[in-house]
Amino acid sequence: MPVSAKIGCSAHRLNEWVKKAEVDSGKRAGVPTDAAGSAGRSRSGQMIRGII
Repeated sequence: MPVSAKIGCSAHRLNEWVKKAEVDSGKRAGVPTDAAGSAGRSRSGQMIRGII
């Protein structure tokens, strides 16, 4: 069973979360969540960080 199905999301959404986590950790170029003005981490963002 794919990881995306296990956590109840689409494969596309999971890929977006992984990309965002990579940007936030500095492994990928882009604007980190904190710098983008986000008030905090979403539950889904916390879920993906627990997987990778």
